[in-house]
Amino acid sequence: MRADRLVAVLLLMQARGRVTARQVAAELEVSVATARRDLEALSVAGVPVYPQPGKGGGWSLVGGARTDLTGLTAGEARALFLLTGSGAGAAPELRSALRKLTGALPETFRAAADSVVLDPARWGEHGAERSPAVDLLADAVTARRKVRFGYGGRERLVDPWGLVDKADTWYLIAGTDGGRRTFRVDRMSDPERTDLAAERPADFSLAGAWRETVDAMERHRSSATATVTFEERLLPVLRARFGRHFEPVSATRARITAQADHALAEQLAGWAGYVDVEGPPEVRAHLARIGRRLAEQYGRVRGMERIEVSRTIDAEPAAIFAVLRDPQGHVAIDASGMLQDATGEPASAPGDTFVVHMDREALGDRPELGKYDVTVIIRSYEEDREISWTIDGTVRPPIGHVYGYLLEPDDHGTRVTQFYDWSGIHPDWRARDIFPIISEASLKATLGILDRTVRRATR
Repeated sequence: MRADRLVAVLLLMQARGRVTARQVAAELEVSVATARRDLEALSVAGVPVYPQPGKGGGWSLVGGARTDLTGLTAGEARALFLLTGSGAGAAPELRSALRKLTGALPETFRAAADSVVLDPARWGEHGAERSPAVDLLADAVTARRKVRFGYGGRERLVDPWGLVDKADTWYLIAGTDGGRRTFRVDRMSDPERTDLAAERPADFSLAGAWRETVDAMERHRSSATATVTFEERLLPVLRARFGRHFEPVSATRARITAQADHALAEQLAGWAGYVDVEGPPEVRAHLARIGRRLAEQYGRVRGMERIEVSRTIDAEPAAIFAVLRDPQGHVAIDASGMLQDATGEPASAPGDTFVVHMDREALGDRPELGKYDVTVIIRSYEEDREISWTIDGTVRPPIGHVYGYLLEPDDHGTRVTQFYDWSGIHPDWRARDIFPIISEASLKATLGILDRTVRRATR
């Protein structure tokens, strides 16, 4: 953490009097460039350090090689704690250093030690450039003076209790007539420090108040929950990735929270193949929608062996699925004119079969084939969600291409995705380089006929 290093650099300078960037880098095990940036950051922030160029030069504390930290001015102390924060959540060594530093400061300067908290976790957006109001507010916090500013269309006069730097987005925690409030600094207008004395409760803890604010915000932002399963080895990885939003139930199962179902899906989509989302159905539906959009965007990239087309049909999934599982439904929605009839029972599980009676003469491309039968073999079956099949016909060896449909409810009915996949065809057929034998236009035509067929059936 940079705050650890800045305090360490300052204490190192106090002990040695003068240091070079190379010496700091070696001592703290960082690069020379990082050490130089840390030294410059202390100087820019107002901490009394200065560089001396040339042979035998380096960086020193103003006032001599053995300057004591009690020599810091109020502004310098505030600048140091603006850089390091209160130490909440920091390493034990940093907390210890801050306690020692605080004890070395005069009583009138110690307010700076509890004026700032650093919180590195973002709330979904990168902070803007630091507002000039931060220094004004920090000065008001340590001087115990009220501040006035516009916020939300109203003028506010508050007692400033402390500042929080949450990943470069600053917040002011303050006392108001209505109790403790939190204000985002970059949303303030015309902030000004007044000469009115501000009050701060004697038992107030800035770190504790911020924890309560974060907890309340996270509860508000965590109204959606998904239950996921995963391999045990992924437990620490997922815990680190999702942080406070990750609640293990066992070594291979957990609940993950977010502000909405779609946000959960967006976060979990990248874990496909590693995490299985058990529910709720709303999150699974959003994941399916993300997958469909990715397939639509990238599924026709050269080298891919699958075509997908989609259409929203104004009907329930069950009504559409009833057509797709029925052998006669396949005949009804055929866009080629080849499917003349079918025999067999509606499919209900993988492995089910039915026979379709074909007539190639309808296409006029292979009249020698004439009339023939093919057996449809169900490959996948999830009621009202997914059905796919392959075909065993007159040609040998069987081709091995797969047709299918995916269904997901959406706000306008059911999003139906039809696909044709030839990634698993027999090598003998692959060598002929004739695939795909079904065009994207043909698939779209079939979806249009499916829409018409379902609407007629549900009138």
